[in-house]
Amino acid sequence: MLAVFPRDTSEIKSVHGAHSSRPVALCRQIIIWGGMDDARICRRRLLATLGSVGTAGVAGCSLTSPDDESTDQTSDSTSANQTATETETDQDGETTDDADSTERLPAGEEYWSFETGGFVGSSPTVVDGTLYVGSEDRHLYALDAETGEEQWRFRVGENPNRIGRGMKGAGIRSSPQVVDGSVYFGANDYKIYALDAATGEKQWDIAADSFVFGSPVLADGILYSGTRGQTLYALDPETGESIWESYVGISGVSPIVIDGKVYTGSYSLDRTVSCFDAASGDLLWTKGRGFETCSSPTFHDGKIMLGSLDKNVYALNAETGDLEWSCEVAGIQNMASFTAKNGTLYATQYSDGMAAIDIETGEELWRADTSSSGNQAPTIVGDTIVVASQDSILSAVDAESGEIREQVMIHDLSEAGMVSSPIVVDGVVFLGTEQDHSVHAVHLDLSGSSEGSRVEQGMLNHHHSWAGEPAQELEMQRTGDLTAENIEEIQVDFEADANAPYHGWMQDVPNYDATVDYTDASEVRIEVGAGDSGRLFESAAVLIEPGTEGVWEWTGRGGSHNVVVENGDYASELTDEAGYTVSKTFNEPKIVKYFCEPHRAAEMKGIVSVGEVVDDLVEPEA
Repeated sequence: MLAVFPRDTSEIKSVHGAHSSRPVALCRQIIIWGGMDDARICRRRLLATLGSVGTAGVAGCSLTSPDDESTDQTSDSTSANQTATETETDQDGETTDDADSTERLPAGEEYWSFETGGFVGSSPTVVDGTLYVGSEDRHLYALDAETGEEQWRFRVGENPNRIGRGMKGAGIRSSPQVVDGSVYFGANDYKIYALDAATGEKQWDIAADSFVFGSPVLADGILYSGTRGQTLYALDPETGESIWESYVGISGVSPIVIDGKVYTGSYSLDRTVSCFDAASGDLLWTKGRGFETCSSPTFHDGKIMLGSLDKNVYALNAETGDLEWSCEVAGIQNMASFTAKNGTLYATQYSDGMAAIDIETGEELWRADTSSSGNQAPTIVGDTIVVASQDSILSAVDAESGEIREQVMIHDLSEAGMVSSPIVVDGVVFLGTEQDHSVHAVHLDLSGSSEGSRVEQGMLNHHHSWAGEPAQELEMQRTGDLTAENIEEIQVDFEADANAPYHGWMQDVPNYDATVDYTDASEVRIEVGAGDSGRLFESAAVLIEPGTEGVWEWTGRGGSHNVVVENGDYASELTDEAGYTVSKTFNEPKIVKYFCEPHRAAEMKGIVSVGEVVDDLVEPEA
């Protein structure tokens, strides 16, 4: 199912040994499809390290500050089952026998994939041989990590803003936190949940003020969770009862808890980084405005580090919040979390791969061209950094030099394919993908499990170390392509989005009813910061002829905005300056989807359709 790409561009080796002279730059168009014989995979040693070609760069750094109802919520499992036997409450289970014993897979090949009914933007957590992950099909899945077979699933409610309107924007983006036999996660039905990790039975749920993208974190007997609303919750993990709540502003991040303090960030109008007493909820310090962050904070060597939409990485003193340093990076910091180890911070970027930054000085050490990775957090295994990209490429990078040792194509579907971040357990990489709706277990040339601040602090997905469990030794099976039971039933709602104009991209945009026909115009001007809220594009969807110039002009309302093309090809400056403009001439027929990064959750999105379009057309307003 996968293709592996050594960095020697003169010879690209497929997973089955075939060779091609096509360069790595074209790897999105290369994939080898092959059958997989069932085989028992015995754990042990690795293959030789692949050849590598390094990439590095240094950027400027400074010491200046930036001025369903609840009845739908049911578990589909009736009993604990930590084997390869699949069980479900509402549907009959199916048992798959163990396959025969064989050698470990070559690097770059896949043990198994498991298809769900929707996008898998949640990052998988692996504890005690079970993988837990959410899907946009409204289910949290528990899979046998060795075989990929389903153990149980739990269904959450509908997004209150999308009842009866398809699955897009529904389901679970939050990554599960698995500790002491319970699974904690948030969902887009505006709830936070606790389930029994063995059976999937619901222990409790509580209503939140908005949908929950970030992952809850359990520390010192308290569960902490932020939302896309404005509240940071501290909950009793046994009952879900509130211990304290505090205003933090709009946040999609996962908080972290260090030495009795909770750190979190926010974006949009608040643009702050805050520190609270973990037990009482008292605000210890807050810094901003100016830190417009969608990334979760990372702690290392007495510093809190996080990315900002102004294209900087910031390090703050964990005790005082004072700025230690800032380092400019080329790509917009989206929703990814960073990770740190041995004095180095590894930061992904929305449009420019991954950078390594010296935590003491803020100096950029190297930059690796791992493609657009603004949503995907890296993970560390020994001397290797593993990171996934928007275009479904999994990279293994030398932590010291930034040399790319190995690259694997997860799938070749045309649109951006990943938001999920990888986790490595006993040398196996687990991650989710969007366009093929799947979870994958992939072998790279690795030994051991994920390390570094991200897993050590329980931020995003994690494994046994944060859960307080013994290290896992997996006996992997090569079981091939698996599918969720009765997948047709949970895919039905996606058909409405697939058949909608622009595949549902504009379905929830408040000022979109149809596409405005500008085919007679040589220039089209689009307001950035339109509407009463100042958080819309106007006109939201336009039809133009090839050769037409599009001009985006800022109104100065609704906070800082930018224009970001969905596939990562372009991102404008983030600004609130009235009269600021960006422009582009569109010469080729295409459909361009774009959004405002800070206000994407508010459906500040747009379309430029160059050439014909299947949609209702309206005339421009006079």
